[in-house]
Amino acid sequence: MPTAPAVPTGEGAGRFAALYADLVVRLRWWVIAGWAVAAVGALLWLPNLGDSHGGDGLKALLSSETPAVATEKRSYAAFGFPLLARTALVQRDPDGLTPYDQARTVTNAVALSEHKYHDTGPIRGALPLTNAFSLFPASKERDTTAITYLFFDPKVSFSSQFRAARKYGNTHFTARDNVVGVTGSVPARVAQGGIIKDHLPLVEESTLAAILLIVGLAFRSVVAPVLTLGVTAVAYVLVLRLSGLVAQLVGVATPGELEPVVVAMLLGVVTDYVVFFFSALRNELARGHSTRDAVWLATARFGPIVAVAGLAVAAGTGALFAADSAFFKALGPALVFAILIALTVALTLVPAVMAVIGPRIFWPSRNLARQADRPVEPAAGDPEQAQPRRSRYVPGSRIAGDRRLAAVVMAGCIAVLLLAALPLSRLELGVSFVDALPADTGVRRSSLAAQTGFADGILSPTVVLVEGDQVATRRGRLAALGDELAAQPGVAGVLGPGTLPFNEEFGILLSRDRNAARYLVVLGDEPLGAAAITSVDAITARLPEMLRNSGLGGTTTEVTAGVGGDTATASYIVDQTERDLLRIAIAALLVNLLMLLLFLRA
Repeated sequence: MPTAPAVPTGEGAGRFAALYADLVVRLRWWVIAGWAVAAVGALLWLPNLGDSHGGDGLKALLSSETPAVATEKRSYAAFGFPLLARTALVQRDPDGLTPYDQARTVTNAVALSEHKYHDTGPIRGALPLTNAFSLFPASKERDTTAITYLFFDPKVSFSSQFRAARKYGNTHFTARDNVVGVTGSVPARVAQGGIIKDHLPLVEESTLAAILLIVGLAFRSVVAPVLTLGVTAVAYVLVLRLSGLVAQLVGVATPGELEPVVVAMLLGVVTDYVVFFFSALRNELARGHSTRDAVWLATARFGPIVAVAGLAVAAGTGALFAADSAFFKALGPALVFAILIALTVALTLVPAVMAVIGPRIFWPSRNLARQADRPVEPAAGDPEQAQPRRSRYVPGSRIAGDRRLAAVVMAGCIAVLLLAALPLSRLELGVSFVDALPADTGVRRSSLAAQTGFADGILSPTVVLVEGDQVATRRGRLAALGDELAAQPGVAGVLGPGTLPFNEEFGILLSRDRNAARYLVVLGDEPLGAAAITSVDAITARLPEMLRNSGLGGTTTEVTAGVGGDTATASYIVDQTERDLLRIAIAALLVNLLMLLLFLRA
């Protein structure tokens, strides 16, 4: 068997590579058995990654210190219930809802709020709103649409809220009530999670089929792609199960959106490393080495390369730890964990499988020399040695051999990359859930019905909370602030002090201790899109000026104002993401530069 000096690496790296190759080849059966037992045990006894996020996704990743969330918490503390609801029941009749239809909507909502319906589960209250002129002057239509906002305890899971809302609509409304369905950001998140769960198997199956086809064609073999899938399956099971276990033990949030990302990364990484090892084995067999020597050489030559490549990917992905965003901080550990497990499986299981199966990996191919990735040197005494076979043309070899041509190609590649990156300078991010759903989903149809009857932002209004000693007694100035808010660009309507009868405002828009007031601001754009986020950012920036213009600011009693709601929260997330992109890019660049310096020693 060849010894360590046969490995063309540095002296230290050569000794390590030789030891690594010796161990894997000699312990091949133990390695295969060990990974098989680990995979089966993980399937039987460990939780899945999808079981650890509870279905609420990003909800658990949002800090209570987020400005919009803090504003909503203060609003809840001052009034005893939220003004915002993320779940709504929509009714619509293009020919018009009669006064009796609208009265039934209100009657049901009142009965629900007074807890007269005992079959509605966790619903705490309801707020009906119709597009009658007197209630919502800014609506697109008149008397065609009704929305019932449903309120839940924040501890209730998204899926439970969605089920309770649908049960309320199915139980207490009939066909004549023209119920379209349930919508809002919470039902949209539930529907989105369901779509991911339903389509993830198809994505996985399509990816596996692509791996079978590509690897099979590359090696002209039916065995190589099957082995690739086997190794990938072991890594897949271990990553998802161990990730689920770690998530439960540590108590970290794991959004459902992470699972497809982890799966895609895992399949790509494992397949890549398997192809490296199989290509190396094919080359060594084509050079005339015995099966044992070919496996040893392939493992010793490419093991360090695969290890450094995997560690570089893991380190680059670890740059996500530099982000402030909770989502990136959750994504980083999940991806790094997946890469490290995939790398460990590839470095041990693949060489062990090669040592056991040998040239049969490439069955039914026979002429490995013709498929080799590099020219095959004739063995000593070969009659063809005097007339060596002409090596195959390798794409890109001319570029690698001509510095001037290589410089031109490099400059062209840099120019193309810079051109492709130009849109980032005017990037407009959004966090839309409803609009991201397929058009045929019930949540999307209900959303469209509500937006057609009212305004695009009706389902996720923005709340403006005004706080100050006895501020609720300054009704004229509060009404002036409402006019200021209604005049802002992107605002479709405002429900605030002065828009409801005096007796109905206390407890809803004016706190009973007179120290807080709040406004429901409906935007004219999709509430989680880039345009709405821009509008809310402008409102937030102009709030101090609007307080002064209305007479609430600059008084002897300090008055403060804050903005809450889905759009304000999305604005915070988008702002964090934009800052994090640059921070992550710089960290990834430095980490990968360090890895290259250590590996190349140059």
